[in-house]
Order: sequence, then structure tokens, then C-alpha cells
Amino acid sequence: EQERQPGVLLRASDYFMTMTNGAFTSVKAPFGEQRLLAVRATGQMVDTNQLSRGTAEQLYLAMRFALVEEYAGKAVLPLVLDDILVNFDEERMESCLRVLADLSTRHQVLLFTCHGHVREAAARVIPGHLFIHL
Repeated sequence: EQERQPGVLLRASDYFMTMTNGAFTSVKAPFGEQRLLAVRATGQMVDTNQLSRGTAEQLYLAMRFALVEEYAGKAVLPLVLDDILVNFDEERMESCLRVLADLSTRHQVLLFTCHGHVREAAARVIPGHLFIHL
């Protein structure tokens, strides 16, 4: 498994580690099973149904971002995101915005929100952002 994890899981692991500030180090998909496991920094594997809502959402975002990167070799498309951070506390939100800042160096990212605190955090975390009030 360690040698043959698909590119999507390797990328998702990097994003997930960044989003969780190192609390989780990787994402695994056991061979022959239709489930994901989050691996804590201690090495403990946690099924997604045992994660907090915020951590599970971080994992799913990491998977989506990894899929975007994996398919970018075929076509680079913009990333359109609508209020994906509203269920996160401040720390989780900022760590996810750091990942979005990285993605924005390779993709156009359109982040829609009606929440002022998300807009303000994005302004702090994403350099060169452009804010458009609709």
C-alpha cells in the first residue's frame, strides 16, 4: 500500500496534513475496500466515520483538491467553490485557505461566500487575491 498509493491519495495526504496542521499525516484507502482512513501523526488509523465533522470535511476537501491536481495534466480548469469553509473554526478555515493559496498558483480559484469572516480570512491568507462584491 505504501508504495502503490495512487497519486490522488498522495496529493490528498499532503493537503490533509497542511489542513490539519500536522495532526493527521496521510489518507489511506485499504486495498479492496471502499473506504478512507485518516492517519494521525501518531500512526493511528481512524475511519472517516470516527472523525469530527470539521476534520472529515477537511479530508473530503483534500480529496477534491487532489483530484483537481491529478486531472490538471489533461485540462486546467478553474476551481469554483461556494461557502466551503462555513463549518470550520478559525484555525481550520485558515489552514484550508493556505491550501487554496497554493492551488491558486496553478489554477484560477473562485471562492464565493456570504460570510464576512471568511472574506477577511481569505484576504489575510491568500496573497494577491481579488475581492469582488456582488
